Amino acid sequence: MDGPKTKGEDGENIEPSPYDGTQKNAVLHEAKCFNEKQINARECSEVLTKLMYLIIQGEEFSPSEISKVFFSVTKLFNSRDVHLRRMVYLALKNLPADPEEAMMVVNCLAKDMTGKTDLYRANAIRVLAKILHPSMIGSFERFMKQAIIDKEPYVVSSAILAGNHMLESGADSIKRWSSEVQEALNNPSPMVQLHALLLLFKLKQYDPLAISRLAISLARAPPKGTMAQVLLIRCIASVVCRQGTPDRELLKFLQDKLHDKSFAVMYEAAKTICELPNINRTQVISAIGVLQEFLSSPVPAQRFAAVRTLSKVVLRFPIAVAPCSVDLEHLINDSNRNVATIAITTLLRTGVEQNVDRLMKSIAGFMTDTSDEFKIVLIDAIKSLCLKFKHRHKTLLSFLSASLREEGGKDYKRAIMNAILEIIENIPETKETGLEQFCEFIEDCEFPKLSMKILDLLGSEGPKTKKAREI
Repeated sequence: MDGPKTKGEDGENIEPSPYDGTQKNAVLHEAKCFNEKQINARECSEVLTKLMYLIIQGEEFSPSEISKVFFSVTKLFNSRDVHLRRMVYLALKNLPADPEEAMMVVNCLAKDMTGKTDLYRANAIRVLAKILHPSMIGSFERFMKQAIIDKEPYVVSSAILAGNHMLESGADSIKRWSSEVQEALNNPSPMVQLHALLLLFKLKQYDPLAISRLAISLARAPPKGTMAQVLLIRCIASVVCRQGTPDRELLKFLQDKLHDKSFAVMYEAAKTICELPNINRTQVISAIGVLQEFLSSPVPAQRFAAVRTLSKVVLRFPIAVAPCSVDLEHLINDSNRNVATIAITTLLRTGVEQNVDRLMKSIAGFMTDTSDEFKIVLIDAIKSLCLKFKHRHKTLLSFLSASLREEGGKDYKRAIMNAILEIIENIPETKETGLEQFCEFIEDCEFPKLSMKILDLLGSEGPKTKKAREI
């Protein structure tokens, strides 16, 4: 018989964890099995799993309890069970043991790191990176460098990730690993390529010239892994953004990646080109074309990514985004309300006047199903449209007034209020209508600060209008 289910954030049923209700005292008592002469691998693994569950859930342990458990766990190195050994590594990484006590297990980890079992080597390297003090890393540097040029991708990746962690901990000796990390970029494993590129850029992050040279050299001979290419595109973007005029070679690399086989690489290249501060409309058209293709993708995530990027591009290049109008209009009826909302927002920002009335009718149909975050973006687009086509203010101001009376959070209501205020300031003939709408709003307003701001406005501007007595 199935156990009771709980509701997740999206309303779906979630299976309860088999470790719900685990008690700390019971687990500490069960941990005595770690000290037995004949180690029961299955029992010890189960206890370690419960222990990790409690730690992840935020259960607090006293220093004495942590110390006792830590030393008990180190005794499990005597077992040859592979699954148990992996659990031991995981426990050593997560137990908040005292640094001096943690040093007691270094010899065991060093033995595993120089052993012949790749699984043990990789995990031992990761644990050492977590517990070693930065001043002691030098004594293991030779072994780490050997691991980086190893044939086994799992070992190489673990060593690079360990270097990344130790670099963040303040270990300056990691900066001497550049040649080995550079060599790891030639590893056929996509995972190794990604981790090597990440560490390489971190090693050179404070040297803009070195970063620029590295970006140019990798643009000529890029790694083959998809995620490594995505990271390379982001690094190239940081280089190009610092340049007055984009480097032709780097810009050509980005343009070439618009035709990659991978969606992730194509999208990242298109997004990067569109966000470059020193790009012109002609150079951005090809990237917008790629995003336009994604608008009709059967994959919801691709449609969302494309429409959200276009919603930002349209602020800089509305004319360049205008050819996407037909595809954007198809998304108005998208099953994902967020996609539909951003699509309408983008259409509004393209500034095509004949579409205003039709779009406003579409917006009213699904505002209740959209989150406040996207509603705020939509309100901003409507405000901009009203300021652009001032003779359309009646339709747009009426919509803002209706939205002000609907349910919503404080940030959403503040966004509407600020939009109406800006319209009143820029279009004088809307002042009386806007103030009347504010009078209706404060009757049922549940946000005191917004009410005070509106009352202050009514007190200062109300007497100046023709309907002063009514206001």
